[in-house]
Formats: sequence, C-alpha cells, structure tokens
Amino acid sequence: MTRKTERSVRALVVAALLAFTLAGCSESVFARRDQITPWSGDDLAQNAAIQTINPWPRAAFEPPGPTRGSKVENAMKLYRAPPKQTGVAASGAASPSGSGAGASATSN
Repeated sequence: MTRKTERSVRALVVAALLAFTLAGCSESVFARRDQITPWSGDDLAQNAAIQTINPWPRAAFEPPGPTRGSKVENAMKLYRAPPKQTGVAASGAASPSGSGAGASATSN
C-alpha cells in the first residue's frame, strides 16, 4: 500500500469509529415513547384539568396581609405626580423645552 492509501484507510477507520461512538449518544427519552409525536401530551390529564371545578388553592382566596395606609398613600402621590427633574444641556445651559439631544436622562 502506498502512503496516500494508508492515510485514506486510517481516516476512514477513524470516521467509522467516531460515527459508531456517537450513535450511542441518542436521546433515549424521545426514542422510547408511546406517543405518535413528541408534542402529543397526556389527553386524559388535560381533560381532567379542564373539567376541574375550582383549580385555585385555598390560599389564593385569602386577603393580603396588613399594610400601612400612609405609606401606600405617599407611594400613590409620587406615582401620580412624580417630582420634576431638570435636565442640563451638553453645553451647560438648560434646554428651553426640558428635553432634547443634550438633556440628561431622568431616573425613576
């Protein structure tokens, strides 16, 4: 055998070994299913869940815990009328409209 033939045979053997090795890495979860497609679900469980009268847990109907009214009132005032922030233009002078290319970004 020539050198070129030996390299070709060696490359073929390595490729075959690699293919056989990687063939064992199949996803057995998808290979061993009784479903027609991987996306078909459990119809019996889905139908039972749809026909459940009240699927919400009992804790979902309990009112929330106590809050401080003054704290909520202050938060609502700030939400409705946030404090005004002035922007400064890039040249150092305030922009007349309060917004523009040179105005600084306001933070919440």
